[in-house]
Amino acid sequence: MQWILSGTSWVGVECPVATGGGELCVGPSLLVRMSFALALCHTICFCVCCLRNEMAAKFNEGCWCFKILIVVAMIVGGLWIPNEPFYFGYLHFAQWISFFFLAFQAVLMLIVAYVVNDLLIRNVNTEGT
Repeated sequence: MQWILSGTSWVGVECPVATGGGELCVGPSLLVRMSFALALCHTICFCVCCLRNEMAAKFNEGCWCFKILIVVAMIVGGLWIPNEPFYFGYLHFAQWISFFFLAFQAVLMLIVAYVVNDLLIRNVNTEGT
């Protein structure tokens, strides 16, 4: 596996000298870049879906090849961006946003649990009468 990581010096994925330099943080760096690409792609999809027209519906339900190509292009294009914007900008932003996202997901799970519980109770009551 080292042969894959040894060729990363020609793109922007290289560790600072203070952390040891070379390819020591290639894995975390690629993970952060992939997270950035996916977050950017989902933001674009969200903005298109906010239009609430027929084109937005077709884009949301289809265009999978286009979406996959955009994500792959963002990941590959992100390899040439230096580490500093990711580690000192996006990474801190993602840490704060992830807290609110997880809290939102927990609230949604509670809401779904209550809705399913009400549905099951309603089905048992109608079946028993």
